[in-house]
Amino acid sequence: MKWRVFALALSLVLADAARGLDAESRRLADRYMAILRSNPVQQTAFDRLWKIHADAGETDALLAACRERASENPVFYARVLLRDGQEAEAKRVLREVAGPANAPAVEMLAGMLEKDGEIRAAAELIERAPAAQESQILLARLGELFQKAGEPDKSRAAWERAAALAPGDLALRKRLAVASTQAGDWKVAIGHLRVIAERGSPSERFAAWSEISLRFEEAGELNQAIASQEALLALMGPDHWQLDSARQRLLNLHGENHSLKVLEEKWRAEAESHPRDPLPALRMAKLYEFQGDDAKRRAWLVKAAVLLPKDIRLACEVAALDLSMGNPEAAADRYDRALLIRPGDGDIIFLRAEVSALMGQEADAEKRIESYLEAHKDDDAA
Repeated sequence: MKWRVFALALSLVLADAARGLDAESRRLADRYMAILRSNPVQQTAFDRLWKIHADAGETDALLAACRERASENPVFYARVLLRDGQEAEAKRVLREVAGPANAPAVEMLAGMLEKDGEIRAAAELIERAPAAQESQILLARLGELFQKAGEPDKSRAAWERAAALAPGDLALRKRLAVASTQAGDWKVAIGHLRVIAERGSPSERFAAWSEISLRFEEAGELNQAIASQEALLALMGPDHWQLDSARQRLLNLHGENHSLKVLEEKWRAEAESHPRDPLPALRMAKLYEFQGDDAKRRAWLVKAAVLLPKDIRLACEVAALDLSMGNPEAAADRYDRALLIRPGDGDIIFLRAEVSALMGQEADAEKRIESYLEAHKDDDAA
């Protein structure tokens, strides 16, 4: 009922103020008035409505019309006053009406106080307002103000109340996760992060699971940290740019938890049950690389390379491992096969020449390099 009265009053104000406008300006003013009827604090509509009156030289008429019905639409009147540069008068109007049920007036006045540096006064204004108790927007603002005032406990309490009113507000959940972490309450932080992990966008879910895993590790809950890290890895495709680092962290967690053997058995079973899938084989290779077992690492890399015959990066990785294990002939063979696929690749050519040199075939190494340089005379990088 109160909004209907406000909408009627606003219509009367704008009807009075629009008398000096031309037909087109009046039509536009009516459009913005319709928006402001349903949402009197909408910023864009207010800005455009003000511009229409300013361009027509009718701002005084708008002010006068608002003043006549100030008791019926005080927030709109305060906005007009503020836009006209009458900040003190706007504050006076808002203070008179920032009472139990006028949430827009409370929010606007708090914003003005905050802008003036009166952070604590702004917070206390919202805290005292009964309207704030059922307003997620006001409680979220209260949390922001307490945070700026250096009162993290009160800030967090306000945000918790706001989240109870709007459990799906993920921005609030992020704030609460940070605030709870800073307060040392990791269980509450994880609770909020889990909501984000379940309801957020892909990037939000990714960040949430990463944070959950970290919080569990810091709390010494390594099994939970591992489960969370696995949930994070499940979101990644085989070419994700953070896959290696995320997998490395999982291995570190298992190492810290003394459960690498369990992981090895799990991954081996998955690899053996999917012999045509190179990804489980590559994962096994990473496990053995972590453990420093070059022989087992090479065996799984070779299996993956058979399934991915055109993967040059993988072929070069196996060749480099062959070389480090004292088998330059095998490395040379792999580089030769890679050059059949990519004959002009300078990096592979130089690696192959290095192998020739290590095998005592200096003439072959020189010939390979000279041929490459001859073919790239104008290439400074070469």
